[in-house]
Amino acid sequence: MTLLISSLFYPAFYIVGDNPNSWSESWLLFFFGWTFPLGGAFLPFLIWCANPIYIFSIILTLKGKIKGLYFSLTASILGISFSLMETVMTSESGGTSRIKSLELGYKLWVSSLIVLTIGIGINELILKRK
Repeated sequence: MTLLISSLFYPAFYIVGDNPNSWSESWLLFFFGWTFPLGGAFLPFLIWCANPIYIFSIILTLKGKIKGLYFSLTASILGISFSLMETVMTSESGGTSRIKSLELGYKLWVSSLIVLTIGIGINELILKRK
């Protein structure tokens, strides 16, 4: 959770645009990503769904359910898949911009997803051995 919260304070990515410092704020993406389908950005919405899946996997894990591992793995795959995107929708009219670079906010966010998956996996292995 510390990595996830830390990621909110850094830019997620830079885009090519008129302004050489065009970037996307991580906290805006995290809290308002559910609105992406309203502008037609369905694929970024699916990737944003890694956030509620992440939280749901924590809840399942705390309840002792193995499904928490599968949900965290799904969230990790969704998060990593953003790195494969070359463009992202940047305007309500459907305009897109090329992603120039992935920044610390994105890297911390993906790290939080992966660390959770590894942690739950290790926890499940330890519980199976007992």
